[in-house]
Amino acid sequence: GSEAYWNWFDNGCLLISFIDLLFTYMVRTAADSTTGSDAFMLVRMLRLARLARLVRLMRFRMFRELKLMVLGLFSGLRALAWAIVLLMFTIYTFGVLMRLTSDLPEFSSMSNSMFT
Repeated sequence: GSEAYWNWFDNGCLLISFIDLLFTYMVRTAADSTTGSDAFMLVRMLRLARLARLVRLMRFRMFRELKLMVLGLFSGLRALAWAIVLLMFTIYTFGVLMRLTSDLPEFSSMSNSMFT
């Protein structure tokens, strides 16, 4: 039905939690310190993935405004990315111009010219 995707999402969250428990048990029983530290990093990443369960809250009516705010944020990221590209193009252009026309030591390399 209409809740099938949420059921798949819940199953995925359950699988991640199970893997987290399994790796936590393996890290605690591991004797090798380097293998344990690498596995511990994986356990921390899996625990962060468990935060995805909060996405389920978005389907409740009382979180409608929060959902609209999050959707607005993600739709504005595309415009933000293009604004950053335009800004970097402008900085690069002025860096090239200053590098070609100036003899100052601040403009001796392209990276210095762009950061100046």
